[in-house]
Amino acid sequence: MHEVYPTMTDYWITPGGGVEPNETLQQAALRELWEETGIRVDQIGPCVWYFERVLHLPHKSFRLQEHFFVVRISSAAVSTANMLDYERRMLVKNHWWPLEELSQTTESFLPPQLPALLPPLLAGDLPSEPVRLSAR
Repeated sequence: MHEVYPTMTDYWITPGGGVEPNETLQQAALRELWEETGIRVDQIGPCVWYFERVLHLPHKSFRLQEHFFVVRISSAAVSTANMLDYERRMLVKNHWWPLEELSQTTESFLPPQLPALLPPLLAGDLPSEPVRLSAR
């Protein structure tokens, strides 16, 4: 397992969150996408990455097992109206990153390799099984 110790304001993350009882990973991904962005899609593509880490907060630590899916959207309009209260407190900004901007920024992302991982996906080169990502 990889240890990552950023504070909640140190990095950009993709939409996502916990899996509820009796929910598949795909169902959770669709729900979280809607909750955090207001974007609703009927289906998602394959899981392409897996990232495991421990998130340390001041009074609690969480073991996170993150699965990343390909999602095609027709509109980039974001609404935070469906966010839960704690998400509103933790997720302070949203931003669609053009690939060129993403590759040139000094901002931090989780997963850390996000800027390098996206070009093959955008070119249609999807892995046959999820790639296990490291913390570096």
